[in-house]
Amino acid sequence: MAKNWLRTAFKDFEISAKFKGAKCAEWDGDSQDRHYVVTIQGGNINTKNRIQFDFWTSRARPEMAGPKDLIEAFEAFLGDAMAGLETDYTRFCREFGYDPFDDGDAKGARKAFDGCRRSLAEWKELTDLDVCDVYRELTEAA
Repeated sequence: MAKNWLRTAFKDFEISAKFKGAKCAEWDGDSQDRHYVVTIQGGNINTKNRIQFDFWTSRARPEMAGPKDLIEAFEAFLGDAMAGLETDYTRFCREFGYDPFDDGDAKGARKAFDGCRRSLAEWKELTDLDVCDVYRELTEAA
């Protein structure tokens, strides 16, 4: 059984996750039992601001068991936010292997591009720290 609530910290950020288990990932209809909502709070602008996002664990490790799992979820968010630094849709597609001119690929590509841009905007509302610097520090500490 998954832990219902986890919490850890990295620098000025508090990272927590609550097990939800009732929402399937769009890409995996069998992921309902691995759904968490992750919250990042802190930074240096306004500690009342927070970021929340859906997070699904892998089939190989279906439960978040401790701080390492929370740090990995934070790392995934930061990776998305860094991808959001790319403002050119066509370059984004080339970087991540999408074909922006293929109708089958374009819908997923646009959704990924918009999601990464949204993650970056949320990050900038939380803190004025450089997302790449925080990502580097996080991965070096792991």
